[in-house]
Amino acid sequence: MQVESIEKKAFNIRKHIVQTVINNGDGHAGPSLSCTDILATLYFGIMDIKVDEPKCSNRDRFVLSAGHKCLALYGTLIEIGFEMTDVMDTYNKLGSKVPGHPDMKKFSGVDFSSGALGHGLPIGSGMALSAKLKA
Repeated sequence: MQVESIEKKAFNIRKHIVQTVINNGDGHAGPSLSCTDILATLYFGIMDIKVDEPKCSNRDRFVLSAGHKCLALYGTLIEIGFEMTDVMDTYNKLGSKVPGHPDMKKFSGVDFSSGALGHGLPIGSGMALSAKLKA
C-alpha cells in the first residue's frame, strides 16, 4: 500500500477517535491519537490480516498492551472492515462490542483482551511460543 493511502487510513482512524470521544464524552483520546500512525502502518502496510477469517491460524497478530488506547485499535479494525462505523455509538456502554478495553470475545479482529499495562510482552511471547510449537 502506498504511503498516501496509509496516511489517509491514519486520518480516518483519528476521525473515529475524535468523533467517539465527542459523541460519547468518554475515551482516552490522547493515547489513542498518539498511536494511529503506527497502527495504520502495521495494519495497512505490514501485517497479514484476514478479515474474512479473523481467527485463521496463518495470520499476523497484534497485542495492544495499553488497553486504554483501544479507540485507535477499534478505529483501525473498522477501517479494515471488521465492523461498521456505527458500532462506536455504543462505546463503553454496558454490553457494548466496544468496551473501554478491548475484548476479543466481543469485537472481531481483536487478538487479545487487554487491561493492565505491561502484560502485552509476556502474552505476545506466549502466542509466539504456541505458534512455534504448533509449527
